[in-house]
Amino acid sequence: MILWGAQLGAGISPLQWMLVMTHAGMALEALFYFRYYIYGTRHLIWVALWTFTNDAVDYLFKVHPWVARELAPHIQWVGFFTVGLSLVSLLIFWYLMQRRKGEKDGITSSVSATN
Repeated sequence: MILWGAQLGAGISPLQWMLVMTHAGMALEALFYFRYYIYGTRHLIWVALWTFTNDAVDYLFKVHPWVARELAPHIQWVGFFTVGLSLVSLLIFWYLMQRRKGEKDGITSSVSATN
């Protein structure tokens, strides 16, 4: 949203650059450390409920974080983007969870086939 606001004419302060970089870093960190996380479908469902509830409260009740004045007329699209980003994030972790499950099944079946 910071970059979109800048494209519409809002400046980007050093604090906003810090927010962009730290959020990108946290997203990469989640992907790098994924193999050490232990979670299942039940956990992912709870995370989805929490995340979508947060998005709904932010954008339906207008208690979202500050956005640039230039973005205010587009707040509905900001909300759609936020929900979409939440959905993409959850789908990535669901995919990684399924892939991990498949790797474990593959290892188990190849070991049992040799015995």
